[in-house]
Amino acid sequence: MKRLAVLLVLLCAGAPAQMRHDPLTSLEVDQMRDSAQEPRRRIDLLLGFARARLLAVERLHGAANPAPHDAAKAEELLCDFALIIDELDDNLAMYSKHGGDLRHHLRRVLDAEVGFRQRLSALAERVALSQARRADPHSNDKQSRDVELHSMATAALEEAADSLQSSSESANAMLAAEVRKRGELRSEKQPGRPKSQSQSSQPQSSQSPNSEAGQPESERPQ
Repeated sequence: MKRLAVLLVLLCAGAPAQMRHDPLTSLEVDQMRDSAQEPRRRIDLLLGFARARLLAVERLHGAANPAPHDAAKAEELLCDFALIIDELDDNLAMYSKHGGDLRHHLRRVLDAEVGFRQRLSALAERVALSQARRADPHSNDKQSRDVELHSMATAALEEAADSLQSSSESANAMLAAEVRKRGELRSEKQPGRPKSQSQSSQPQSSQSPNSEAGQPESERPQ
């Protein structure tokens, strides 16, 4: 929770008072409340909320005609993403203390965070490319707004990446502890099931000497 407070101060301190808000909407808060006793559903909800913020940032950065307020909106969305990832960590820690089996949940979280990291990396590349436009004396108003959009989101983007990295490290540590306690999942122990005796004999029975299917007429027994 300390990280949540720090991020709110660092990332959202510059926003006007009327723009400050919780990272979750009222509907999302209700969904979280209804899923308090369902770890899988709650974790899926948080992953979905985080994914929605990144998609919204991507739409803003890909807009053909950025609006003047898009830069602040992108920064706000990245701030929300970082806070949601921290909330995800808090929930995983809570469920771990309750003694639940989190192996499946942690693997889903780690898989999702790989995708989040790729999206953040792509955004960071676009931000880096846009920095060169600052010094261009021939840039028009549209290009200037585009530069502002990328530049204002840089700090929030770095904080989002740091939050995501911390979350992945925490999830990996929790998963290692779960594996030490409970062992690997059955599907991971046996990635490929050996064929049963009946399955291994099936191809032979289909090629029985008594079968005439598929034989040329001249080769069939008279």
